[in-house]
Amino acid sequence: MEVSEEAVGENVEKKQQHIMISYNWDDSIDVARKICDRLTTAGYNVWIDKGQMKGNIYEKMAEGVENAIIVLIFVSPHYETSEHAQREASLAADLHKRIIPIRVQQDHKPSSWLRLITAGQFYHDFSFGSFDDNFKDLLDSIASTPGVESIRSDNFAASSTNKKDVEEEEVVETKTSQEEGRWATWSKNQGLLDTDGGSGGEVAKKEELDFNEDNISDHLRTFADEIDRDNRTKLLDIYVHIWKSHELLGAAEYFPTRLDLSRVTLDIDQISALCYVLKNVEKQVEILDLFECGIQHQSFNIIALTLKKMRKTQIRKLNIGFNDLTSNSIDQIISLLPVIKDKLLLYACFSDDRGGRRCANQEEREKLQRALNKLTTSRPKVYVGLFTSLQAQR
Repeated sequence: MEVSEEAVGENVEKKQQHIMISYNWDDSIDVARKICDRLTTAGYNVWIDKGQMKGNIYEKMAEGVENAIIVLIFVSPHYETSEHAQREASLAADLHKRIIPIRVQQDHKPSSWLRLITAGQFYHDFSFGSFDDNFKDLLDSIASTPGVESIRSDNFAASSTNKKDVEEEEVVETKTSQEEGRWATWSKNQGLLDTDGGSGGEVAKKEELDFNEDNISDHLRTFADEIDRDNRTKLLDIYVHIWKSHELLGAAEYFPTRLDLSRVTLDIDQISALCYVLKNVEKQVEILDLFECGIQHQSFNIIALTLKKMRKTQIRKLNIGFNDLTSNSIDQIISLLPVIKDKLLLYACFSDDRGGRRCANQEEREKLQRALNKLTTSRPKVYVGLFTSLQAQR
């Protein structure tokens, strides 16, 4: 990337923070500038080169990266072979900037240094589909970044004042075995998978793999209906392998109709791999159980973006109880309502300010209720407490 002194919404001398667009002129200029224009219209300060470099290129590259809250990397063949791009992206990684990869060529698979830097990151794919839909997903991802509202103009930034203090119906401060037992029994009665057994926070351990390119489909076929608890780690290992190789190998076709990942602590690779497969599934999923998987707001954002793109299928029952979401996650939860056909379980899925977990408070429940009332197609029942549910008010 050639960096110039001209930047949209950015003043280097004042060190104003921004979203940085890192791309290569030869194959990404059109989509990069289109995204830049849309972000500027949405009120964000954006740093992008607008012409050939003037002055000290390395100084301006460093200033662009150092003052960025987010760096959008436009993954392409020319970007990968650019020395300037490698320096820029490597500095962003060294400074622990949030990197969001943008795919601009459908057949291109990053390798070497670029694959290492973007490993574990959720790609926003602009190489196919509707630009408007893809940009909306990108905006959702950007909006979930801590501190990003500070680089938005006052007319767009969401106000955090005048919020009423509401009394929560249920607050879950600690994960006691008694409480989890009540939830497990109730969850089973609601038609979900049996969540009894197994210790909380079970980590999906990396074991020696007994699959290869020739027998992956055979393994996946055995999991197509319902997977038992002992094979969950193997399935996740297969999905990570598939995600890293960019080959589905039958994973979407043989996706389990009832997938119980309850009490498996998922890492970012496993979540990204699961989402890579899910977005290609074209059949109805009866149950997706993500109870107590250690899912935080950012990871849930990836899951929600993926489920919203499942255009040809629905999920009958989704369980995201006992995770670590925030109040900011409520909008993503609402966005999933049209995707869920029957039941959405949210019991104690929010972190509280005391290190425990809580159920949806009154304000969040009201937002959910209004969203349910607006649905014209699928109207799931939403369980916000152990004995409290919301339904569309007809």
